[in-house]
Amino acid sequence: MPHLPHLPQRERALIGIGDASGSSAGLNVLFAHADRIEIIASPLLERVLSVCGLTRLVTVRYPRPDGPAGA
Repeated sequence: MPHLPHLPQRERALIGIGDASGSSAGLNVLFAHADRIEIIASPLLERVLSVCGLTRLVTVRYPRPDGPAGA
């Protein structure tokens, strides 16, 4: 299984997801590290990340063309 680089215990990683070209393996990695990541994702992925339940575990922000990423 792919993994995140070693982070000090209290550090968090910011993960950017630009499009829907990922796979379920990519989602599995995000779930496996949910306790230490924050995600910035394309607005096109908002429904996918919500339906799979990731938004209940991780802060996900969706950048909008008219402003900064929102929660």
